[in-house]
Amino acid sequence: MKMRTLTLALISAGLLAACGGGGSSDDKKSTVTTGNVTLTGVVASYEAPLPSASVTIKCAAGNGTATADSTGSYNVTLQNAALPCVLKASGSTLVMHSVAPSDGNTTNTEVVVNISPLTELLVAQLTGADPESFMETVTTTQLTGLVTTTQVRTAQTSVLETLVTAGVTTTGLTDLISGALSFSGTGTRYAITLTDLGSSLSSSGSTLESLSDAVAATAAGTSAAGSATATAATSTPSLPAELLLKAKAATCDALRSTTYRVVMFQPSTATGDNDPVTEINSMSFDAATLTATWADDNSTEVWTPVSGQSCRFTNLDGVDIAISPAGVAVARAADNSTGTPVYRLAMAFPEQTHAVADLAGTWNTIGWQSNNSTLLDVDAGTFVLSSAGAITRARCFDEAVSAADSTCTEQTTLLPNLTANTAGGFDLIGTDTTDPWRDRTFFYRAGNGDLMMVSINATGEFMLASKQRTLTLPSVGTVTSHWNFYLNTSNQSVTPVDQTGNTVASLDNSNGRWTRTAWNVTSAVTYPQTLEINKARNGYVHRLPATDVTQSDGSTRNVREFYSLTMRGMGFSPVYLPNTSTTTSVNQLFLLSVQRP
Repeated sequence: MKMRTLTLALISAGLLAACGGGGSSDDKKSTVTTGNVTLTGVVASYEAPLPSASVTIKCAAGNGTATADSTGSYNVTLQNAALPCVLKASGSTLVMHSVAPSDGNTTNTEVVVNISPLTELLVAQLTGADPESFMETVTTTQLTGLVTTTQVRTAQTSVLETLVTAGVTTTGLTDLISGALSFSGTGTRYAITLTDLGSSLSSSGSTLESLSDAVAATAAGTSAAGSATATAATSTPSLPAELLLKAKAATCDALRSTTYRVVMFQPSTATGDNDPVTEINSMSFDAATLTATWADDNSTEVWTPVSGQSCRFTNLDGVDIAISPAGVAVARAADNSTGTPVYRLAMAFPEQTHAVADLAGTWNTIGWQSNNSTLLDVDAGTFVLSSAGAITRARCFDEAVSAADSTCTEQTTLLPNLTANTAGGFDLIGTDTTDPWRDRTFFYRAGNGDLMMVSINATGEFMLASKQRTLTLPSVGTVTSHWNFYLNTSNQSVTPVDQTGNTVASLDNSNGRWTRTAWNVTSAVTYPQTLEINKARNGYVHRLPATDVTQSDGSTRNVREFYSLTMRGMGFSPVYLPNTSTTTSVNQLFLLSVQRP
C-alpha cells in the first residue's frame, strides 16, 4: 500500500460549544424583548395521545407549566416571555422533550409544539446531550444560539435519516414539532411513524432512552470529530442509533440484522499496485437465524454461537468470529485458494453511506504493509483529509512507529485523493503519475460518533485509521478482556485466537502512564504491565518492555513491547508487536484485539 505520504489539522467542536453547562452571568449578558407567547400542541406516546400529561416550559424569557387534556392537547400562554423554548412532558412512564425554535419573531406569537418520542430524538440530535440535562442547564444565550429554525430543521433531517435507515416508516412526515398529530381514524403520517417506532423498539429490545443516548452521542462525537483535544464523545464502544432498532442475535446485543461490509486481508486476483481489489464483499445478516447471505454469489452460511462466550461464533468451515460492542467483526478463516490452507483475517462492519465532507479531519493510522521485501511490517502515520477528499498534509509515514511527531518530516505534495466508488465506499488514489496506485477504502461511524477507516490494496496490505484524539488515562479498577487475532509478516494468521484480560491497578498522571494486572484466560497466573498514552504520538498507546517480571505464582516472565492505535468507540484495537528476535529471523506481529462484552 502506498499510504506512506500522509498530519495535523483541528476543526472546532461547533455543536457542543452552544450547549455546555449553565451560568447566571451568561444569562445577564443576554437581553430579549418579551411579550405574550402561546404554545399549543399534542403530547403523545407511540400509539396514543397522553391525557393529563404535565408539561414544563423553559424559554429564553419566561417559564411556565401546563396540563394536557383528555385528548393529549395542551394550550398555554406565557406573559413577558420570548422564544425559543425547551419543553418537557411527563406522562405514564414516558418523559419526553421538545423545542420551540425562534425564527426571529420571538414574542407575541403562537406556535405549535408537539411533544413525543420523535421530538425527544430531535432534541438529542440538536443538542448532542441528554435532553433532560440540556433542559436543566441551558442558559438564555445557549437557547437563542442553538434552538433556531435552521438548526432544528437540520437536526430533524438527521433524525428522519436515522429512522429511514433503521427501517421505520417516515413517508410524508416533514415536521416533527408542529406537524399534524392524530391517532383518530386512519391516523396521520406522524402517528403512523410513532407507532412504527414503538414496534421497532419493542422488537429490537431497545428503549427510547438508549436510542436517544445513541443519537446524542453520535451528534456530539460528530461535532467534535477531528479535534485532537475534544472530549465530548465518550470512548465507550456502542452501536449507532439506526442499528438499535434492528433485530439482535440472542447471544450478542451488538450483532444486528443489517448489511455488513467485509474486507479480507489477503491478495486479490491480481496484485499490482493499480489492480482492482477483489477481496471485498458484503453480506446480509439475519440476526434471528444467524444466517449470512453473501452478495457475490448469493450463498448462505449459518453461524453457531460458541458456548459460554457472548458475541463469539463459528461456522461449518471453522471460521472463528468475534463481534465488538460497536458491531465490528473480526474473523479468522482458512484461505484454500492456493490448494494448501492458509489462515487469513477479515473484518466486517455495518455498511453505511458517508459524504466525503463528513470525513474531513486529522487521522491517525496503523497498517501492515510491505517493507520493500516479501515481508510485511508496521507503518503508522498521520494525515489531514479535506472536505473535498484531498489529503493535504502527511507526517511520519516510513518513520519508525516509535518516532515522535516532532521528529517527522511533513509532506504536502503528491498526496492521494479520496473518491466515492459506485460499488460502495471509496477509492484512495495516488496522484504521482510515475507511480500509479489505488486502494479500496471504507468508513464506519460507531454510536459515539467516532469514525473508523479501513483501507486495503490488491496485495492484501491494509491500513486502519481513526480520527486523532489526545487520550486520557483509564480509571483504576477498569477491567477489560479481549480476543486476539494474530498476523505474521507473511500476512498469515498461523496462531489461533487467544483470550487475555487486565485490570487497571494504578495511575502515574505526571508521566501519562498506568499499570495493569494482566492474565490469560486459560491461566490463573497474573503479572504486571506498564503502559503509556499518547506515545510516541497523540492517540497511540505504548506498552513498555520488561524482563523478569514476577508473576502471581512466583515465577518470572518477560513483557513484550507493543504499540497500539486506540480506535475510539469501536471496541477493538490494532496492535503492533516489534521484532524481538536476536537472529536473522523476524517475529514481529500485528494483532486485531477485539473487546469482549
